[in-house]
Amino acid sequence: MLIKDIFTKYFSEKRDDIIFYNVYEERISFQELKKDVESIADCLSKTEAVHALDYVLLQIGDKKEFLSLLIALFYLEAIPVILPVCTGIAGLEQLQKIQSEHPGILILADEEGEKNLSSLSEGNLIPLNIRKIKPGMELDRGLRAKGMPDESLIMYSSGSTAEPKGTILTAENILSAIKIRNDYYEVSPSDKFMTWMSLEHIVGMIDFLFVPFYNGCSCIYSEISSFLANPKEWFDILEQYQVTITAAPNFAYKYMTDAIEQGEYWDLSSVRIMMNLGEPISRKIITDYLHCVSTFHIEGENLLCIYGLSETTSGVVINKAHCTKKLLESGRIQSKIDFDMEHFDHIKEDLICQGKAVSHTQIRIVNEEGKEIQEYCIGHIELKGDTVCKGYFCASNKKMLQDGWLSTGDIGLMAEGELYVIGRKKDVLFSYGRNIYLRDIEYTVSKYFHLRNVACGENIPGRGESYIYVFAESAEVNSEKLKTEIKHTVLKELGIKIQDVRLTDKLSNTKAGKISKAEILKNIMAIGVRLKKKEADRVKMQN
Repeated sequence: MLIKDIFTKYFSEKRDDIIFYNVYEERISFQELKKDVESIADCLSKTEAVHALDYVLLQIGDKKEFLSLLIALFYLEAIPVILPVCTGIAGLEQLQKIQSEHPGILILADEEGEKNLSSLSEGNLIPLNIRKIKPGMELDRGLRAKGMPDESLIMYSSGSTAEPKGTILTAENILSAIKIRNDYYEVSPSDKFMTWMSLEHIVGMIDFLFVPFYNGCSCIYSEISSFLANPKEWFDILEQYQVTITAAPNFAYKYMTDAIEQGEYWDLSSVRIMMNLGEPISRKIITDYLHCVSTFHIEGENLLCIYGLSETTSGVVINKAHCTKKLLESGRIQSKIDFDMEHFDHIKEDLICQGKAVSHTQIRIVNEEGKEIQEYCIGHIELKGDTVCKGYFCASNKKMLQDGWLSTGDIGLMAEGELYVIGRKKDVLFSYGRNIYLRDIEYTVSKYFHLRNVACGENIPGRGESYIYVFAESAEVNSEKLKTEIKHTVLKELGIKIQDVRLTDKLSNTKAGKISKAEILKNIMAIGVRLKKKEADRVKMQN
């Protein structure tokens, strides 16, 4: 089965309208969508703008335009390259890097994408606007970047923790991921899927585009900006449209808990699956959330804790039980890697059982030498299975697997056949002879101050020190008192000195709504350069 067959089948029968909700409802019938898809595919084909296996990079800001163009490219058996619309220099640099590694790659944009690229590149980069391509136009194909027959889609990760990487997904990856969800979620054509997560994110793409279209389900698409501005709109939509399947990253559940006021009520009895995925999951946040929504007909069994990555075509470890009921027997835990057990002692009560691997997927925990270790031992998480991607979309990183095993970059352990994720190994700094885990700091700030926050830092090898910064969302952006209290609390609880606390009314977000640690790290690096220069000047003066 080809990817285009999913959409050919979808359009072969009468379907419900697709709903786009951004403050107001906008409906598109399946006939209108089909007509638009065929029109775009016809233009791209007749002008020879796109051939089979061409890499085509999308810069589409509008969800409706994105959906039409994406399906049209699958019709033409081209390979869409999904990169969030460039809104700043970082995005432009990422796009230019892709261009340099894949000369001749075609860039298709809508009005927003064209305007942004033209402005950011000062007119040096003008993409092809999909609405300005007309049959009969003569387009110079020139040299075009082309992929391999087994490649179907390139998905760039959200870049919440590092520079985004393009994962090469095959038809087998995508179809296997759909089958897993059909089995685990027991999807039927009567289901109604709703998300405010971006379709450019792996969760939006797999769980809320491919799965519902494959099964002929109803779709309601909202916007991350709408959720952040008014979190309760999510529940309004779930109730109004009798949604059965929805999802959000962990932070959204805290947003909802904080936003819901006493006496408010929504009938969410239609919701049978509410996924928590896309970032580390907090037991405390989920426990507080379930308590808050207990009168809305949302039970613990409705909330699925899911673990996965772009590299695994979304979630591959699912807990279908009540995710907060199972506690880890912490007395049996030991570490088989360079890991400070004090960190585990601090966060153990906030860890949640992620569940077991889905069918045709294996998990193993390995030590520093890549050897598999026993249960209840902390190590590096590796995954293997039908949904693990082919490689990365750059020449230097295509061979990313070792004997089929993907190193996730996460630290965790197995207990009774189930996975517990402790954190990212890249979120560790070494200072004064000890490992410092940034999640400990984030957890402490969240626990005592109830602020959405992120901890970042940089090692300064020349001095054997680490500079650690906390960025937090707060209405009190100029409160020196709050900054001091955060520093003192982290020092008291963890014995960690915070270099500075930066308060802002809004942290940088990825398209999925998660905090963009990569963007914040760029600011840290700039700070680090200034610190190193300051230190060099000081040494120079002493000499």
